[in-house]
Amino acid sequence: MKVFFTYSFSGKEKFREQFGLIIKVLNEQDISLITTEAKTYLNEVEKKKVRKQISSKITDFSPSNPKLKGLHYEAMLRTIKSSDVFIVDISKPSFRIGMEV
Repeated sequence: MKVFFTYSFSGKEKFREQFGLIIKVLNEQDISLITTEAKTYLNEVEKKKVRKQISSKITDFSPSNPKLKGLHYEAMLRTIKSSDVFIVDISKPSFRIGMEV
């Protein structure tokens, strides 16, 4: 089973411990876990497309990186659509989380 877990990056500092616990518990299950924390959702974007749109090596995978343009959104959408379960922590509301949901 493919499970995708995401949360608000603006709430990361305040809820770091809780997010870590959620990821730990999910990792203990017999599932394929994809998280925004580990950037595993980016594996959903075709490497060829990434190379075309990004001229330099990516070191900043945050959604606000202008080099990523629409790739973050595209990767998130593909991952959500291809997941069996989509878990969203909404402890800290954000525009990005709202778009994903």
